Amino acid sequence: MGVHFICNLARRGLLLFFCLSILEGCGSARLQVPEGREVRLLQDGEPASIREKRRIWFWLWGNAAINDDSPRPEIEAYDLKEIRMNSSQTLLDTVINVVGGAVTIVCRTMVVEGNP
Repeated sequence: MGVHFICNLARRGLLLFFCLSILEGCGSARLQVPEGREVRLLQDGEPASIREKRRIWFWLWGNAAINDDSPRPEIEAYDLKEIRMNSSQTLLDTVINVVGGAVTIVCRTMVVEGNP
């Protein structure tokens, strides 16, 4: 085996790692409310007057959140008494994760809906 063969093999292995890293990753949002607050969960289909969308960032392919991964900021900002939340990977998140996944940073979009 020559040096050229080993370099090609290493290059292909690195390329495979980067390609697989875009498919890896997870991350979830925590349903956590401010202490002392009572918040009712809205069912699907129930009307909500507030709808906020934001990106949640994770490192180590979703092992730990970089920013707040709970609906607490929205509950406090709008004084929500009822909420519904969803975390998903949008097309834009996927594009971002192609680059970020190579350095273990991934994101998800969280949508918080509710009523004061």
